[in-house]
Amino acid sequence: MEHSVESPYLELVRQMLPQSKDIAKTVFRGMVQLNPNHQSRRGGLNEPGVTASTIRDIQMFQGYLLLCILEGSVASIEEELVPLCVMVFPAIDVTWELVNQGTQLLIEELIARMQPEQIQILYPYARSMRYFFAELCG
Repeated sequence: MEHSVESPYLELVRQMLPQSKDIAKTVFRGMVQLNPNHQSRRGGLNEPGVTASTIRDIQMFQGYLLLCILEGSVASIEEELVPLCVMVFPAIDVTWELVNQGTQLLIEELIARMQPEQIQILYPYARSMRYFFAELCG
């Protein structure tokens, strides 16, 4: 999908991308508050290495969501992100419930930073992302 310079889709991505790290840190803090005792194979969420990799993963989820908005398709999430997560997360004892919860917190944080018309753009892609990860929960 091609976008003009004035495209609201492109503008949404331009607005959200510079906030990616801040958004990820906010989502991470929410995950820690809701799961203070979560342990993966690498340790608790507050272990420095786990913190860094979790924030990086949240940024990756954001990147895929924004890519899907630009592409006008959820194929990248369905065909790339979900299979990658299926391969990696169980091997390091990250639960699907935690992933699903993090996805929900990410979407809520993005919505909190968007204008109503941008939320309308995000919604179908966010809904699909939530669906894919909710399916893995059970």
